[in-house]
Amino acid sequence: YTPALQNSCALHPPRLEPPCTLGVKGKNHGLLEPPCMFGVERKNHGSLEPTCAFLVEGEKQLLTTKNTNHTKKGKNSKKGPHSHSKLESGPQAYLLNPKGEILQKKVLIVAGEASGDTHGAHLVSALRELDPSLYFFGVGGQGMKAKGVRILEDASALGVVGFTEVFASLGLFARTTFLLKDLLARVRPNLLILIDFPDFNLRLAKYAHKQGIKVLYYISPQVWAWRRGRVKKIRKWVDHMAVILPFEKDFYADHSVPVTFVGHPTLDCEQGCEQDGGQSRASVENRPKELLVGLIPGSRTSEVARHLPIMLEAASLVLDRFEDARLAIPLAPTVDKALVSSILGHAAEIDPRLARVQVWPGSINKVLELSTAAIAVSGTVTLEAALAGTPIVIIYRMSGLSYQVGRILIKVPFVGLPNLIAGREIVPELLQDAASPQNIAGHLLPFLENPAKRQAVSDDLKTVRSLLGGPGASQRTAKVAIKLLEDS
Repeated sequence: YTPALQNSCALHPPRLEPPCTLGVKGKNHGLLEPPCMFGVERKNHGSLEPTCAFLVEGEKQLLTTKNTNHTKKGKNSKKGPHSHSKLESGPQAYLLNPKGEILQKKVLIVAGEASGDTHGAHLVSALRELDPSLYFFGVGGQGMKAKGVRILEDASALGVVGFTEVFASLGLFARTTFLLKDLLARVRPNLLILIDFPDFNLRLAKYAHKQGIKVLYYISPQVWAWRRGRVKKIRKWVDHMAVILPFEKDFYADHSVPVTFVGHPTLDCEQGCEQDGGQSRASVENRPKELLVGLIPGSRTSEVARHLPIMLEAASLVLDRFEDARLAIPLAPTVDKALVSSILGHAAEIDPRLARVQVWPGSINKVLELSTAAIAVSGTVTLEAALAGTPIVIIYRMSGLSYQVGRILIKVPFVGLPNLIAGREIVPELLQDAASPQNIAGHLLPFLENPAKRQAVSDDLKTVRSLLGGPGASQRTAKVAIKLLEDS
């Protein structure tokens, strides 16, 4: 045990025993030293020095602390520059220029899956337009990273659904929760932005509230659908809700929660913004004349493992009727490519016609807008389909225990967002055992066989658009965030 281990940063508790999974071997000793993930190389030391995430190299910027709470008489409450080795718990950290002026405020942002990462990236861009000096760090994916967010944990590792599925990932959840709580206590960001992902994020909201840190929740948990008692926690721990579905505003207002309906962020990409690897939204009129069936198994690896084999079996039945139909799978960046290749390879051994299935990396919108019809898992993608006017069959499977618990707790008549927003079933929903290959194909084939039926469903889906507000959800949410930052 070396003195260096006692000097660990905010990401490690005092006296963390080696070896540390984040550590690197130092040249001056044989132990793994647990440096900060944000460490910088020191000229006088062979390993990464544990330093704060917000320490900028160079003599012109110094890390200091500023007490935000009153201290008891007799307690040490030093101000001014501190050593580079660690942050003390409690005070708020700032970057200062030589004149002592605060250079930036810090925002911790947490998105636990692919769609949250996309919306988080757009929100960060909108916030930078209003305040370019903001510093962002947190949990997300490649989209947020590309916008300059310092990613502490990849969203793809946390994106699981279902009670038994979450249980299998408890170790990762606990480790990430500890990391973020420690940063909330030591670094004290000016604002915590939570995006969906409620079972994880509400715990952070509680802790941030105790620390006196402002909390903005963007994209509400579906508390109106199940476990409504959570709204009491939200009212206590969250400073403002930025909701994306029209009926959510009245729900939170009725429960005395500060709320703003910002519109759905999916609409932000209908006026030329680039996504899906630079592809902008295609017009429905450009849809090819030949049949294209989209297979959209989800943005989580666990979802793909459950749903893609079933979708491919259903696709085989479709090919029995339309042998020239094309099949396309959009590959979310959070999904394991090797898993998809393995599933496709196994399916092609059973039905060689499936060898021609096309995989389009990061092209969910492109697949939807070019598809004649699609099979899609329940989630945000079903709303994407509604905006594209693409008829879909919604499916979802989870463990038997998760499904039985869900049946007891869920209090809404539909699971698909287009049906929920419209208040009636526009597209079929097949859950658990009902999501069999035969059932899926049986509901999909009428969309392919009957152009009039396909057009009628497409028209019904487009009515959903008028209920979602216009583009600009990210900009409206950014304005709410700036107001909270001004009040922090």
